[in-house]
Amino acid sequence: MQELVCKMCGSHDVVNDGDLFVCQSCGTKYTIETARKMMVEGAVDVSGSTVKVDTTEQLQNYYQLARRARDNNDSENAARYYALILAEEPTSWEAAFFDIYYRASNTNLANVISAANKITNSIATTVDLIFAENVSMQIKYSNLTIVSTYVISLGKSIKSGAYSHFIQFRRNYDYNSYEYRRLDDEYNDRVSAAAKMCFSLGDAILKHDKGDEMRKLVIVIWESGQGIFESSNYPSRIQELKDSFKTDEQLLKEAENALESEKSKLSALRAKGPEKPELVPTVMRIVVVGGILLIFGILGIYLLCSIELGGSAALWGILCLIIAGLILYFGIIKPHKVEVAELEAKHLEDVREQEKEVEKKKQAVEKIRNSHK
Repeated sequence: MQELVCKMCGSHDVVNDGDLFVCQSCGTKYTIETARKMMVEGAVDVSGSTVKVDTTEQLQNYYQLARRARDNNDSENAARYYALILAEEPTSWEAAFFDIYYRASNTNLANVISAANKITNSIATTVDLIFAENVSMQIKYSNLTIVSTYVISLGKSIKSGAYSHFIQFRRNYDYNSYEYRRLDDEYNDRVSAAAKMCFSLGDAILKHDKGDEMRKLVIVIWESGQGIFESSNYPSRIQELKDSFKTDEQLLKEAENALESEKSKLSALRAKGPEKPELVPTVMRIVVVGGILLIFGILGIYLLCSIELGGSAALWGILCLIIAGLILYFGIIKPHKVEVAELEAKHLEDVREQEKEVEKKKQAVEKIRNSHK
């Protein structure tokens, strides 16, 4: 219902006074017939002191036109009719969501982050309006499914457009250049904003209802968000929701299996021992250093055995052999020891990390067992 508006002053305070309607602001008087003609649509309610108009039929027409345009992918008309609905019915979740959705989806790539953020900021209100409706939970679930379908679709569309732009222009820049990093950052910012729409929608739903059907819907929404942009926060939350559908016995069995798997990995890691030094670099080092070593060794022996060259030659020969020994140690023996030590240290670190994983799995098993007591 909307109030009759005075043509002279724009006041909404028009009341019935006998056979006339009088504006309480400027005193202008209207007959009943004139009041009816002043209404664009609907029937005039003259039973009370304030003249109002029933626009229910007009509103239903707007809904029909908006949904038809939406089904036909006619975003221009859908946006127009949803805006009209929202003006008449501010509590409509459908108009509130799609009014912003179509304005956001019609933006260009340069403004897509701002557009996605507007949808993200409106999601909580949309979900609040859906749950505030006096309808069955089944209808609320259906309405949330509609919202999620459009949010996920828009998120994927944003990612597709951002990726195409990234692929198109990255070939123009060197991988280590500032321009390439800027292009990469732009892509990540865009897909992150797109994924955030999905994550926020799931969060908003769980604030109202954590029933089985709603949790299943949130899993789909969050996994779609992860497909758009991998977040570090949501994989564990998705797993928690999935685990919530399992019995305690199933959770315990899975935890025990995971523990045995990690124990097997630890045993195999210990049995395998450290990695061996890579063969090719070792052989190359032996060949190169060995060649130099051979030269100095032969030269040292020759000088040492050359009596006719005198005592100084012998000293030079000894010096060459000492140099050959240093080359052998620093060129082959010590690098090999260092490499072996590094591989042993890495193996020890791997074992420690695996032991931590085993301990985590043990704690998970104990936690589930204790919850049964």
